[in-house]
Amino acid sequence: MFFLLHRMVAKGLIHLSFPSFAWLFVFFTCGTELLYVSMQATVWFLAHLIATTFLLLYLLELIGKRRSWLIAFWLGTAALSRSTTLLAFPSSLLLIFLLERQKPLLLLKQCLIFGGVLAIFVGGMMLYNLARFGSLLEFGYSSMYVNARLVPNLTKYGQFNLHFLPTNFYYMLIQPPHILAMLPYIRFDPFGTGIFWTMPALYPLFRTFFMRPRSYLAWSLLAGCPLPIVAHLLYFNTGWYQFGYRFFLDVIPLVFLLAVLGFHERLRGYEKLVIVLSIGINIWGWFAYTCVSR
Repeated sequence: MFFLLHRMVAKGLIHLSFPSFAWLFVFFTCGTELLYVSMQATVWFLAHLIATTFLLLYLLELIGKRRSWLIAFWLGTAALSRSTTLLAFPSSLLLIFLLERQKPLLLLKQCLIFGGVLAIFVGGMMLYNLARFGSLLEFGYSSMYVNARLVPNLTKYGQFNLHFLPTNFYYMLIQPPHILAMLPYIRFDPFGTGIFWTMPALYPLFRTFFMRPRSYLAWSLLAGCPLPIVAHLLYFNTGWYQFGYRFFLDVIPLVFLLAVLGFHERLRGYEKLVIVLSIGINIWGWFAYTCVSR
């Protein structure tokens, strides 16, 4: 993220004082749910970290030299860890279109290269599925261990269904912390907590489109978010035991940059305060859900 923010400043996409740059970098590393995930020694959480790393490289290339083959390569490698990150591909296609629409031949070339490289990754994953599970579209979910609490709905509705949308929407965006009558007086729901309760400093992403209504980058980043989010909203569980809503991490690099575009060049006092609040919440979440639970 350090290099990504630096590149955005160097290309004039954002203007940040050095203290503001430092505040935002610390916010990403300590004030998002990546902090909790990075402290977990399980394959599910490690997959998020790997995918996030390659998504950051994807965005670094997209904002930088925009070499189509390399953009697709980084997105494909992210998908090898978290297949839903592949659904962020509209972000690159829209930005390439907006920047190159006056050069149709160049636009076509870039889209073909991007699609070709991405197709290699998709084809490779499907062949790997065929070798492992005997089906091109089987990623192993049908044979994995599922908690007894989830089995009835999974059996009845399948892995993805509109039936799960209200529950996932509620846990992703609305579910508040639980207020307790004794210490520690507040507790986050282990099956999911609304992202703005755990990462309140993301709120400037809404301001971005008022401050930068014609920003190609902002609209392109936004274009990469709906498909992965919809996939998770239709999924048969919320991510199980967790702090926050871990599936949202599949788009956190894009959403974070949207928020960055909405911050002031020199962070206001209230912006620093909400960043401190996010950091405090996530440190507390890591401690409570990692140390205390063990």
